Amino acid sequence: SLNDPVMGGSSTSTVMVKDDAGVFDGEVVDVSFLSAPGFIKMETKGGRFPDVSKCKALKLNLMSSEPYDGFHATFGTHHLEGAPTYVKGYKAPFGAPVGKTSDVIIPFTEFSDSWDPKTGDIIVKCVDDSSHCPDHRTLRDFTILSVMGEGVDGKVHLEVNSIDATDCEGTGGEQMQSVMVTAVETSTVSSGGTSPLVWAAFAFGGVGVAFGAYFAGKLKGISSGNSQQMIQVKSGDVV
Repeated sequence: SLNDPVMGGSSTSTVMVKDDAGVFDGEVVDVSFLSAPGFIKMETKGGRFPDVSKCKALKLNLMSSEPYDGFHATFGTHHLEGAPTYVKGYKAPFGAPVGKTSDVIIPFTEFSDSWDPKTGDIIVKCVDDSSHCPDHRTLRDFTILSVMGEGVDGKVHLEVNSIDATDCEGTGGEQMQSVMVTAVETSTVSSGGTSPLVWAAFAFGGVGVAFGAYFAGKLKGISSGNSQQMIQVKSGDVV
């Protein structure tokens, strides 16, 4: 997990594995210096992510224990020219189901590289200006994938079972296989219109002002065809 590094920031979060789900716990509170909400983040990076350039959306299978309006998903390291140096990647808001686990679909057209670093709000939408849509290079390898609570004060308890790319060209059906591992080498085959995203083995440590868990995955190999992808994953280095 990674929390707001701004002077005076006091948002807190942890990430742990429980019953094969990633559990993101924390609270977003105002940064006293800014009198505005900070952020918390669960993040995976390292190795290569599967190529999802022929897919149209992310599918997150998750549940929130209580209502929270500040969830965002981000991926990639792309930097919009003219934006602050720390503003990187494509971002989209999403709503999490409360009290029951279900799928949340986020079309890639809802992600944009033009977003407010204070709130996470999208400034220029991909559907309004295609130059802000995720580029092909990023979709071929996310490099980094995060789920954030930002821009809204409140407690967060999110249980994430899987994150996949879906509605992929060259495949049929909707069979899904989650790729979520816990420190042991494994492999999985996904057939149908869904490409699993590796978000990976969990490791424990602290980043910056944050104390708690964060996770890093290493993709060992990919073998892809029209109807299936095979992905092998092993635990990654703490970075």
